[in-house]
Order: sequence, then C-alpha cells, then structure tokens
Amino acid sequence: MPPFKPIKRKDLIKGELRLILPNPHQNEISKDLLARILRQANLTREAWEKL
Repeated sequence: MPPFKPIKRKDLIKGELRLILPNPHQNEISKDLLARILRQANLTREAWEKL
C-alpha cells in the first residue's frame, strides 16, 4: 500500500473486510478519514504500509 497519506477510494477497497466509507464527495480519502477507517479495521499504520 502507499504511505500513510490521502488515498483514492478505489485504491483503498481491497479484500473481504467491509466497512462504511463516508466519502460523499467521491474524492481522495483524507489522512484523517483513513486513520479512522484503519481503526475500524483493527489495522495499525505500520500494518497498512506493509500491505
């Protein structure tokens, strides 16, 4: 995965884990929102960057 920074929605959607992605603007997912999504998925920033 890319470094911990804003990411495109299509680049975030992978695997079988299903989470709500509240992104009504359909733009990049901000670093703050990415952090909240990773917490929901029980992933650390380090684990995210190793994917």
